[in-house]
Amino acid sequence: MLFFYLEYIVCWSFIISLLVYNCYRLYIVITFLRTKHYKPNFQHSYSILPSVTVQLPLYNEARVVERLLLATAEIEYPKDLLEIQVLDDSTDETTEIANKIVREYQNKGFNIVLIHRNHRSGFKAGALQEGLLRAAGEFIAIFDSDFIPPRDFLLKTIHYFTNAKVGLVQARWGFTNRNYSYITRFQSILINAWVLEQFAHFKLNRFFNFHGTAGVWRKTTILDAGGWSGDTLCEDLDLSYRAKIKDWDFIYLKELIVPSELPIEIQAFKNQQFRWFKGTTQVRIKVIPLIWKSNLPISRKIELYTSVIEKIGGLFSCFLGFFAVHFCFVELFLFSNHTFVPLTCFGLCFCILVFSIYYSVAETEAKHKNFSFKNISEIFFACIPVAGGISITSAYAFLDGLLGRKTPFVRTTKYGSDNQKIKQTTPITPVTFNLINTTEIIMALYYLNCLFFSISYIIAFKRYEILLLLIYGSGFIYLGIQTLSAIIKTEWYKRKTLTYEP
Repeated sequence: MLFFYLEYIVCWSFIISLLVYNCYRLYIVITFLRTKHYKPNFQHSYSILPSVTVQLPLYNEARVVERLLLATAEIEYPKDLLEIQVLDDSTDETTEIANKIVREYQNKGFNIVLIHRNHRSGFKAGALQEGLLRAAGEFIAIFDSDFIPPRDFLLKTIHYFTNAKVGLVQARWGFTNRNYSYITRFQSILINAWVLEQFAHFKLNRFFNFHGTAGVWRKTTILDAGGWSGDTLCEDLDLSYRAKIKDWDFIYLKELIVPSELPIEIQAFKNQQFRWFKGTTQVRIKVIPLIWKSNLPISRKIELYTSVIEKIGGLFSCFLGFFAVHFCFVELFLFSNHTFVPLTCFGLCFCILVFSIYYSVAETEAKHKNFSFKNISEIFFACIPVAGGISITSAYAFLDGLLGRKTPFVRTTKYGSDNQKIKQTTPITPVTFNLINTTEIIMALYYLNCLFFSISYIIAFKRYEILLLLIYGSGFIYLGIQTLSAIIKTEWYKRKTLTYEP
């Protein structure tokens, strides 16, 4: 009896949370479609350009550091007004490579400096803060090591700061290796959807955040907000909230695209997702009292509190979805009952419908030549299952952040890849039997078992809606197989090698 009461609560909570969260997503889609042709204009141009410092945080990025520094040096801006800071915390050959390139450009007359730390205090935030205290520029542009800044980036962003209220200009991410593999295509679809949310929030004058890279800050905005802080894993979101609490305005430029590289390994992708979800949870816990104590009007406080709840609502829906589907399988196979199967399937149908619309609009906006609404099957049969499968990583990250557990900043491995295949004999990112990976493998075995029983159940009872549950469960199977494969490779090969196919 207790099981059925628990199932009743979970399934209805799942349906209600889905309705609320996906109605919000539909609202975002409608807002975006109504306003997508809007282009923000700056009040006037600078007659005399201001000084700018470009910060390039590095940590063991030997594969991509040269590409980053060469692209940064090509940025069109007066040399006497441009400072480049290479903020290096590396413990490998990255420092030597960067130092050599820095010296070459210093000899060519560039104002470029390498700031090397022998510790990782504050991680990326600590490096940015140390560079900020030395920065000569009035404005701070930041690029992660896997980004390639366009030549005209500063000229297309700097003039928005003629409005004294503007504290941040954020550009959009593009991808150099979108078609490298299924994993990179899946990631690009997820990240492209940021455009809808960020642009809709910008147009509605609601909160959106700095993405950690491909943006320009007013230096006084960072200082006014208290500077960079390393007490969370999402220093970018943390600073964004503190700047908004100080009532600074942000600009989002969806037409300005900065190419970047996506992780090509499943473990690197999961590490990134864990850091983002945990850091997001940490920041939202941190800023709740800060918003309340701020001098903002009550309407602005409510708006910021709403932004805190939004992401938690999405994770909550995903978390409940896992339990709802699990309970349905238990109900079918152990109790031969199907009370809540139609209810859960209705919730999944609604979720899949909105998910497909949301990400299809985002992909259309991304203007990929190989995308059309015919490719919606890729979103339906591929992205939705994996989005469900990655919920294990998201759930652990959420709980870690909620419980206040301290974990190190795990960098996302960079490869210097484009769409050309890289031949790997062992994962660049080592994979072990940790709690998350072990859970994924167990869930893969569980859903494989469900797959066997479901086929028998469909044949015997003609219950075709169970296929919907299997679409959701297939993501756990895929993630589990990928994880197990990476663990086997890591254990089998003791030396890592990396060679390109001819």
